[in-house]
Amino acid sequence: MYVMHRSTFSQSVARLVFSLACLLGISASASAASDYVVASSKSVTMGDQGKSKPRRVIEFQMPQNFDRNSDALIQMYIRSTDKSKYNAVYLNGFTLPDFDGCDSADKDRNKGSRIGYLPHVPNKQWIMYHKTVSGDRLRAGENEILICSRNKRGDGRGSLDKFYIKDIVVHFRETANEEPVASCSRVYEPVCGVNGRTYSNSCEADAAGFRVDYLGECSSSPGFCSTVFDPVCGADGNTYNNACEADAASVFVDHQGECNSGPTFCSSVFDPVCGVDGNTYNNACEADAAGVSVDFTGQCLVL
Repeated sequence: MYVMHRSTFSQSVARLVFSLACLLGISASASAASDYVVASSKSVTMGDQGKSKPRRVIEFQMPQNFDRNSDALIQMYIRSTDKSKYNAVYLNGFTLPDFDGCDSADKDRNKGSRIGYLPHVPNKQWIMYHKTVSGDRLRAGENEILICSRNKRGDGRGSLDKFYIKDIVVHFRETANEEPVASCSRVYEPVCGVNGRTYSNSCEADAAGFRVDYLGECSSSPGFCSTVFDPVCGADGNTYNNACEADAASVFVDHQGECNSGPTFCSSVFDPVCGVDGNTYNNACEADAAGVSVDFTGQCLVL
C-alpha cells in the first residue's frame, strides 16, 4: 500500500510537476495531460551497515491510461552517494542474484535493465536525481525499481557505500481522450487512490486505473497509519508507534524499538541541536546518547 502523506514530500511534488513536465516535452497547454505515480515516499538506507540494505526492490502501479509511446521520468532524492560511482538504478526485467546484494558492475547481468548510475552527492546533502526512460519500459499494473549499493571497486559485496533515497516518483503522459467514464456518479464521496490523488468517488478512481487506498480525501488524513504498536526510534530522539508514523512526521527511523531500549548508536542524519551543556550534537539522538538534554533546535551560538 502506497500512501502519500501531506508533508514536505507532497509539497515538493506539487512544485515540481510543471518543471518535470517540461523535461518530458509537455507544453504548458498540455500539462494537464501529465500525471505522476508515487512509487515510495519513505526514506530508505542503502549499504551493508546496521539496518541498511545492499539492494532494495520497490514496487509501484502504473495506470491503464499511461502513454507507452511517450517518455516517462523517474525522479528521486538521493544523499551521501560519495563512496562509489557504481551505485545504480534498474527498471523492470532484472534478476536478483542468490546473495543479498547486486552483481558487480563489470559482470552485471542486469545492465539491459539499468537506467543509470547515481551521481556523486556529498555526505549530508540531498539532491534531486531524475532520469528519462522510454514509456515502453513501463507496463500497466505492477512495475519494479531496483536500487543497488556497491563499493568503490564496483563490487556488490563488502564495504558498500551507505547512502539514502527518498520520494521516488514516476511522471508520465496520459493517453489522449481518456477521461473517467461518463457512467460515474457525481456524488462526492472522496477516496484517496494509491497514487496519492483524491478522486470524487471510488468509480472515478477505478476509471483512472488506480485502486482505492482509503476513504476520504488524501489531505484529510495526513499520516494515515495503522494503529499497530511496532515502536521505532526516530532520528529526532522520539519514539513513534510504528515506522509509518515516523515517516508521516518526516523523521528518519534510527532503529527498531523504543528510543530508550534500542542500540546505543544513532543515525548520521544531520539535524543539529544545541545541548544544555553548550555543545552542538548532530541530532537529538546523539545528545540523548550523551546524557544531555536538548536546549534548542539548531547549532549552539558561538559568541
